[in-house]
Amino acid sequence: MKNSYISIDVPKATTIGDLAKKLNQVYPSIFTRPEELVFAINRNYAAFDEVVVDGDEIAIIPPVSGGDS
Repeated sequence: MKNSYISIDVPKATTIGDLAKKLNQVYPSIFTRPEELVFAINRNYAAFDEVVVDGDEIAIIPPVSGGDS
């Protein structure tokens, strides 16, 4: 992806979980395991059952791990 953002139209009452599934369908090579991602709505962490509304900014936080100390 060239942009650091994408825009996706979703129906009303779409949850973060629904959005994760849609991203997996549209971008399967990037979102291979959406259940392992952490999402935020308008800079606040969001659960998979939270509803997305028009104009929300959704951030996707990929899994991270620490290295050796």
